[in-house]
Amino acid sequence: MPSDSTSSSHHRAFARPIPLSIPDFILIGLVVICALFYAVLMLDLSIDPLFFIPLLAVWLVYLLKSQHFGSTAPLDIPIVSLLVIASLGILFTPYKELFLPKLSGLILGISIYAIIVVFFRFRQRLTWMIFSLLFLSIIVTALALIGTDWPVGNHSLFDRVYNHLPSIVGKLGIEKINKNTIGGALTFFPPLLLSLLWDKGAFGRLKSPYEKQSAFPEIIYKGVLFLCFGLSLGMLVLTQSRGAWLGCAAGIYLLCLLKEKHFLWLLLPLSVGLLLFFFVRADGKLLEMLSLLDTSQEATLPGRVEIWSKALIILRDFPLTGIGLGAFGEAYRQYYASIVLPSASDVVFHAHNTLLSVAVEVGLPGVLIYSTVLGGFGAMSWKALKHKRTMNRALALGLACGIVAFLVFGLFDAFTLGRNLEIIFWVFLGCASALYVHDRTLSSSEVSYQVYQGEDDSNENEPTRKKQARKNALLLLISWLLIALVALALVNLNIAVSLLLAIISGLVVGMRYVKNNGKVQYELS
Repeated sequence: MPSDSTSSSHHRAFARPIPLSIPDFILIGLVVICALFYAVLMLDLSIDPLFFIPLLAVWLVYLLKSQHFGSTAPLDIPIVSLLVIASLGILFTPYKELFLPKLSGLILGISIYAIIVVFFRFRQRLTWMIFSLLFLSIIVTALALIGTDWPVGNHSLFDRVYNHLPSIVGKLGIEKINKNTIGGALTFFPPLLLSLLWDKGAFGRLKSPYEKQSAFPEIIYKGVLFLCFGLSLGMLVLTQSRGAWLGCAAGIYLLCLLKEKHFLWLLLPLSVGLLLFFFVRADGKLLEMLSLLDTSQEATLPGRVEIWSKALIILRDFPLTGIGLGAFGEAYRQYYASIVLPSASDVVFHAHNTLLSVAVEVGLPGVLIYSTVLGGFGAMSWKALKHKRTMNRALALGLACGIVAFLVFGLFDAFTLGRNLEIIFWVFLGCASALYVHDRTLSSSEVSYQVYQGEDDSNENEPTRKKQARKNALLLLISWLLIALVALALVNLNIAVSLLLAIISGLVVGMRYVKNNGKVQYELS
């Protein structure tokens, strides 16, 4: 008898599992379709609009099967609005052959965002999110390894490394990826992977309540994380993209600062080092210092400044609609010929600044909405700081710092809407939105199970929440209209001021919108 009682007292009660439902399998099918379509785009092959009929059909099947027709996340309206305003470019762009691949990439990216927000709604699937992000980092690192157009000739040490790297993509006759493009894609991952490594035991606490997950050795998980962190950081260094280096450093330092406030002391030596760099390497000249941060072999700082100035001229000429997705290179070559860069037609494909590139392609209203998305993301990430020593916090901080690294990189280079590998931005945005939207179910296994069973009573005030959500959406649309009108009115006075107004106002509106919607419970049943 004693042995039986002792045995029962030591019996461990695991959290109840949540199986995959039919709608979940439909979402997985959508991921496969999006991945196949995106692979075609990566090969620079155009996708006929008819190919999107199966994608739309599967989405319709999912909506009918899940019976979920309402808004899922507070950023849904800004993101759908961005897609609509970008799609309108088909009506006026003269470069439809350049427009359609970028629009296709944007549609696929937003689809992936929506899938992530809906699928990762239960705490039991939080580990799936982590391993999905790990898998994505491995794919991007492998792509960098076998398909980058390495900058040979800049440094002998790097050249010796390049000689030992495989070049599978080149042997297949496929165009290699620009070093700055792959550098920008890699900037997302080191801050995220470091945050997951530096989780203060959160992964162990996350998997322990689940019978199958608890048996997974944490040392293997940490080893894979460390390997992915080292490989992604190593590939980023090999790109010699100084903008990517700067962005990654900024993201990692911000992560350290948010993890431990003791890292504030590093601001002093960093400031001293920056001053020494400014006066010793740059001779006390700001332009010289900026030239040292230039990320391109062909485009020196004077060339980059000219590109920015010409991009502002294009924006001044097309402030309402922009010139359409993917049209910058052709428009620049044909109508805004370069003086500093005589071979600009070969090297200028975007405005070498992410926000400026977005503004040129979709106009001031478009960059206003894009900035609203960024501001909303910032507000969602800030909320994650309240979670102490949890995997939710580690994930949210890593995602936020990854986006910050990407945006710092975007000061000197650009990932325009729908561009190859820009989909990583939507993956990160989707994961962060899922953590924010499903805060209750991602923080408690029992609440997750209750929602899965339909026993949760969180929807009893649904009419009031929907009414408040509609009110917030109306205020958002009115804010956009007023800001856009003011920004457009300032175009002829000063286009730079007009652009800054749209960007800063969008960030503020996005933060306020998410904060107002914090009172509205976005929870899927």
